[in-house]
Amino acid sequence: MGQKTNPTIFRLGKTKKWKSKYIEKKSPESALYAFRDLEIRKFINKILKDKGLLIHNCQLRYLENELHIFLSYCITAKALATIKIHHKGQGVKLKPQKTNFTENFREKYFTLEKKLKRYVHYQRIIENCHYTTTVKKYLGKKQFSKGKIAIKKSHCSLKYRRTRILPRYKVAWSANKYQNISVREIKMDAFWNCVSKSISFFTNSKLDIFLNLKQLNKPTRIRFTKIQIRILKKIIGQLRKYKHSAFFEEGINLILEYTLNSQPSNLLAEFVANELRKQKRHNFFLGFIKSALHLLNNNIFVSQKNIKLMIKGRFNGTPRAKKRVMIIGKGVSVLSIKSNLDYAETVSYTSNGTFGVKIWTCEKTSV
Repeated sequence: MGQKTNPTIFRLGKTKKWKSKYIEKKSPESALYAFRDLEIRKFINKILKDKGLLIHNCQLRYLENELHIFLSYCITAKALATIKIHHKGQGVKLKPQKTNFTENFREKYFTLEKKLKRYVHYQRIIENCHYTTTVKKYLGKKQFSKGKIAIKKSHCSLKYRRTRILPRYKVAWSANKYQNISVREIKMDAFWNCVSKSISFFTNSKLDIFLNLKQLNKPTRIRFTKIQIRILKKIIGQLRKYKHSAFFEEGINLILEYTLNSQPSNLLAEFVANELRKQKRHNFFLGFIKSALHLLNNNIFVSQKNIKLMIKGRFNGTPRAKKRVMIIGKGVSVLSIKSNLDYAETVSYTSNGTFGVKIWTCEKTSV
């Protein structure tokens, strides 16, 4: 039988780079570094999987007294649900500094909010009412020019008041705002601190650990143009068949991240494995994956990829296991070493047995 080689191992040192780098002083140290690297990766994968986070990329850099961990991840619906259950959106108010919050500070700045509201009210009245009506009402037709001058003077006085009031109000508002920190931010910081502490405990506190984090699916990270938004709306309209499913919103966001980022196979493999464990209608879910990948991959603003997805298991609870293969694009060139190929495989544990998920992703521009 043919022996199947892992595509990433096959291309290391040629088109692929090592995800962990270290320099050993003696030959026995290489085995120690390899063991540490594997154990740290297992720990990070497990703790993030339990919290509902999908790992995109994890790189480790060992220096003499330091360990740098570069981690990119995606937040799923499970992670958001756990945050809502534990914290319920409550805010935490820290103790304010005495230098900024004295009694004189409160009396001087926090009462300016009322003055600012009055100023805005007066300005709106003058802008809405035409100056001719005000002149006719108060000064008469003969004193038209004097009324015009009076209105100009009132505008100048209001502008002068605005320049004096607004800066103080901004200082007061910012001083009040910076003291409020949400529970979510505190808990997330505490979570990453626990990760770094456990890794330092594993390494006997010999290394200073630096965590560099990047969340891929932030709502403010990507800014689409108007044309791109129209294309996305059209694609979502074509997928309206799956709109009421639980996986629809998260699936669209994650497949979009998959098409936009480089080396994204791990993201899609983990997402498919998680959903196969939850869903009972596996064929319906895989139909969504195929159509969404096909529609999002064949667009102008997305870097087009050749994708191959292989899943084996008992679909819809059938007594015998089957293998399903999806090919999107012109196919994946596995044999050519020059091809920029990304590979990922996972196992999904369900009540009907296990599902094996394998994904090959190849850029279309590569030879």
